[in-house]
Amino acid sequence: MYIYARQIKPEYQESPLCWDNYDTEMQWPEVAIFGNTHFGEHIPEMIKRVMDVLDKGELCDDLQCIRDRGRGYSRYCWNAYDHYGNVTAAIMDYLKPVHKEKYSTKEIHDLVRLVLEYDGDDGDVCRVLSIMTGRSWTDGVIRGCCQGDWQNIIYPEDKYSRKSMEYLEADYFNTGSEWMIHDGDGIPDEDLEGEDISGFCTYCYSWNSDGIAKELLDAAMADENDSVIMWSYYDGRQEHIGSNDMPENEQAA
Repeated sequence: MYIYARQIKPEYQESPLCWDNYDTEMQWPEVAIFGNTHFGEHIPEMIKRVMDVLDKGELCDDLQCIRDRGRGYSRYCWNAYDHYGNVTAAIMDYLKPVHKEKYSTKEIHDLVRLVLEYDGDDGDVCRVLSIMTGRSWTDGVIRGCCQGDWQNIIYPEDKYSRKSMEYLEADYFNTGSEWMIHDGDGIPDEDLEGEDISGFCTYCYSWNSDGIAKELLDAAMADENDSVIMWSYYDGRQEHIGSNDMPENEQAA
């Protein structure tokens, strides 16, 4: 069986982010996308809470007051020391664990150090999240085609792979390619170079034609041995022949 597809012109292609059924919260519920104010951000509630605690510095001030036993230069220090009494109580108030009832002594010491030494490093946000959740978190950067196309990301390594972050990058900056797969009656006219293809659109992430052909087969729910005839905006007509459609002598080889 043959699958026919044509590439949407790059200037007209839409990232899945623009599709009506694309929900960032559903697609990437535990991924924070932030840092570049020229683009939209998405920060899940728990990550936002940790970032706010570290950035605003209130917990840092409270911890310093508690360590100084209230001997600060303001009533604030006295109040912080009187309210909490010890660093564990302050940590539990601001950064309560989500996977168990309380932290170990070592975890409390690590959190105190991270809060007091925080200087805006996203890696420290990940380390706090790792202690809070008992999972491994990491940070990175996604980039588009232009120098100003970038965003910072934070995500749990047990749920998302680096490959999945490449898909997010392509969705976010629209660096993949959009294709229309033919599902109409008849076979497209070769002389029209795919312009008469009518059907549904899908988004591909591969950079080479073999990878795109496989993605088109997946989108069409076709067998991997089926063949694809595709019209690329840059490379024109290409044919990727599945083993079932090969001549017998080529299959034997």
